[in-house]
Formats: sequence, structure tokens, C-alpha cells
Amino acid sequence: MESIERLDFVPDAPRHATPILLQHGLFLCAAAWERTARELCDVHGWRVYAASLPGHGGSSMHKNDLSFYNVEDYVNPLARQVLKLKEPVALIAHGAAALFARRLLEKREFASHEIGELAALGMVAPLPPTGLGAWLGAYRKRHRLHALTKRPAANPERFFDSESRARGEWLAPGDATPKGEWFDALQGESRQVIEQLDRGIKLLDKRFSPPARMFLAEHDAWFDRAAVEPLARDMEAEIEVVPGSGHGVMLGAGAVELARRIDAWLSSLED
Repeated sequence: MESIERLDFVPDAPRHATPILLQHGLFLCAAAWERTARELCDVHGWRVYAASLPGHGGSSMHKNDLSFYNVEDYVNPLARQVLKLKEPVALIAHGAAALFARRLLEKREFASHEIGELAALGMVAPLPPTGLGAWLGAYRKRHRLHALTKRPAANPERFFDSESRARGEWLAPGDATPKGEWFDALQGESRQVIEQLDRGIKLLDKRFSPPARMFLAEHDAWFDRAAVEPLARDMEAEIEVVPGSGHGVMLGAGAVELARRIDAWLSSLED
């Protein structure tokens, strides 16, 4: 079993009963949530936990190469992190992790292991069910890259080696957040996972639907609102737009506003 990095942000006097688990998506690690997590903890009084997927951040990589990991290798540790908290959890998932979380709702019917309870599901700049295909095509065109064969098959894909390229993909236009506050949270990704998500995933019937909310970036270079609206309808989730944010909502200028909106939504569920 993989050793999963988890960053804990716990206030001296928590003001809310429900813990928040923050889960990053592709090309990131738990450190991507630092600013949003601290705002939720220090300002709003939530217990907050942020986990890195296998092979990301400080988590182990037992398969020795990131590209040996598939989608289920990411979904299963997420299920264990929810269970590990031993109480209903508000899961906030970014990008592809929103689809991993959606899988948890399905896996309750046929999983070989137990998962924990979700008190709520927040989806931040989610990957649409139709997959990465539209973004990959646009990315290659913007940066004049060929297909995924640009790198050897055994090496993890790293699309964001340069700050200028990464800034254009993750942050909003004009966002001057210093490089040191976000760039190091970016990393390579599994080629196998990218290929699996290229064409999207089929949404299977859910056993249950926790309260859900979708937080979109105002300036998302990856996906537009129309692409993710089917997922919002599937989850019966209201959509909010975080102003001044790019796809990496929690990385740039939108990090604090995202925390404020998460707090307002989860607090309303307590009333």
C-alpha cells in the first residue's frame, strides 16, 4: 500500500464539526492547496487536510515510474483518505480529482473495500466527463507541441517546465502571484492516466449524492463552462465562478476567494 502525504491544518479551536479534505488533480501535489487551506483553517476555523496522490509530492511511488499508474491507482487512495478521517468529510476536489470523487459515489456499490462518508462534494475547475482531449489539442496548438510521443513512454509527462508556459495555463491573465508561491507545486503526470482521461470517462449510476457545489475559474484556459455543465447537472450542483482566477484556482489570486466561497457554502449546510 502506498504511503500518502497528508498536510494537516488544524486550528486551536475549530468552529466546525465537519473536516475538509482537499484533493488535487493532475500535475499537482498537496502543497498546491497551501494558501486556500491556511485561509480555511486560520480565518474560518475549519479542520483541513490536503493529500497528495501516489507518486506526487511526498507520497510514495511503489510502481517506480509515475506512468505505470492508472486512474484506479488514484481513486483507491482517495477512498482510503476519506475513510481514514473516520467521520463524514467535505471533499473538495480540483480538476480530474472531481471525476475521481465521482467514482467514489459509484464504487460504494461494488468496491472490494470500504470507503468513508462524504458530507459534501465541492468540485473546483473540474475535468469534464468528456475528458482532456479538447485541452490537449488546444495546448499543443498554443505551444506547438506534437502528440504525447514528444517524450519517451517510460517517463512521466511534464508539460509545464517553463514558468511562462505554466503561468498561461494555470493562472488568470495579469495574475502576478510570485513564482515561489505556486510553481513548485507543479510536477509531472502519469502518461497512462493522461491517455485514459483523453477521451473522458462514463458516468455510472450513483448510489447516493451528497450536497455538491461547483467552483469554476473565471479565466480557465483548460475548459469552458459548457464542457462541465453536464457534470454539474449530474451532481445537482450549483455553479459559482471565482473571479480573477485561472484553472489553478488555489494557486493564484483566487486562492483566498475560493476559501471564502467554500466556507460560505459549507457553513450554509450546517444551518
